[in-house]
Amino acid sequence: MDTLTIPLFPLATVVFPGGLLRLKIFEQRYLDMTKRCIADQSGFGIVSTEGGDGGFATVGSLVTIKEWDMPHTGIFELSTFGATRFSIQKHWVEKDGLLMATVAQIPDEMDTTLPAEYEQLAEIVKGLAKQYGAERFPDPMRLDSASWVGARLAEVMPIPLRIKQQLLEVSDAALRLKAISQFLAQQRVTK
Repeated sequence: MDTLTIPLFPLATVVFPGGLLRLKIFEQRYLDMTKRCIADQSGFGIVSTEGGDGGFATVGSLVTIKEWDMPHTGIFELSTFGATRFSIQKHWVEKDGLLMATVAQIPDEMDTTLPAEYEQLAEIVKGLAKQYGAERFPDPMRLDSASWVGARLAEVMPIPLRIKQQLLEVSDAALRLKAISQFLAQQRVTK
């Protein structure tokens, strides 16, 4: 497994590989982090504030900055893209308060064609994508991919953060789809 040393950005959300996340950065430590990432063309880690050691999860996603703007001095608006998942090996706080970590990249899960029993989930994603557009659902739409459909639904479903985190940690697309399907059936969204 490849290891990296990266800055971490704890948030009350998760982003999956292939997902988009828009951020507004205004704290000085994160402004400095953003400037370094832009200059170095490097990424940073998004970790959920749900559980784990130190008040944040031990599995997160490395994101890269796709687009950025500075509409006002002291504010960055970022569009980030989820690249890979990682597991935190150790973490520390720098003098400026920035959280840093040595992380091991988690191999991409085995992607498969979306099973026929979950085609209704792809239709839900298609409808959400039409409603929210490319700002939330990146092209290309991969409605035949079990990993892509499951990840997009897990990102946008109104479920507790701890469950989103568990879905991020799962390395099995079929298991993620099953959990999502069961949740939607309980909520009477699907049959």
